[in-house]
Amino acid sequence: MKYRLCKLKFLNVKKIISLSVAFAITLGLAGPQVFAENDLGDPHAKNDIVLENNEFNVNSVTSVTYGEIQYIPDKYFPKKQKPGEIQPMFIPAAAGIYFIPGVGEVALVATGTVVVGGAAYYAGSAVYEKVRVYFAEKEAAQEKSYQDAKQRGVPAGTHSEKHPPFNKLGINGKSRSSEDLYDSKGLKQRRYYDKNGNADEDIDYDHSNADGSHTFPHRHKWVNGRRSR
Repeated sequence: MKYRLCKLKFLNVKKIISLSVAFAITLGLAGPQVFAENDLGDPHAKNDIVLENNEFNVNSVTSVTYGEIQYIPDKYFPKKQKPGEIQPMFIPAAAGIYFIPGVGEVALVATGTVVVGGAAYYAGSAVYEKVRVYFAEKEAAQEKSYQDAKQRGVPAGTHSEKHPPFNKLGINGKSRSSEDLYDSKGLKQRRYYDKNGNADEDIDYDHSNADGSHTFPHRHKWVNGRRSR
């Protein structure tokens, strides 16, 4: 009888410890994730850590081998914690929350972890891959929409305007956006910003043209931070 009680107590303590470790890993508080080369001789094959339920219904850490991985774009994750900054101890405040068809409600934690239903999944796991594909398709759709708008010379999905006293547009803006510059006569210039927020292309609608060498509207590409003539 005493043996059984001791065994039950041991299992309860083990369960509490395991849950605590799983919770810490889920919040990215158990230290950085280490990816080690496996023994298969493939330089792209790495080991991943995922959480799964064992016979005691406790989240446990197991190792999974996978090939070369791709990551979810950083912009979808919340800002990473700065040194000395206190990390909130609950997922909604520490992660970006998204609803992804076929997966459900997903939390993206600043450490690069995908959390679904309280379990953490890392790059290389099947759940992470589904989430990655979702955001990859989202990125592709946004890029196509931006390129189509730029080609047609119409405002991008994200668009803003500047009116006097502003007299010029910045070389950096929002990702895949456009911005118009107006003066007293009307629209003077439209600028497009690429996926990284860098000036990409201008459409000039009006400016000084004393020698009559310009026709309007006309375009100027931006290359390495410089506007072409």
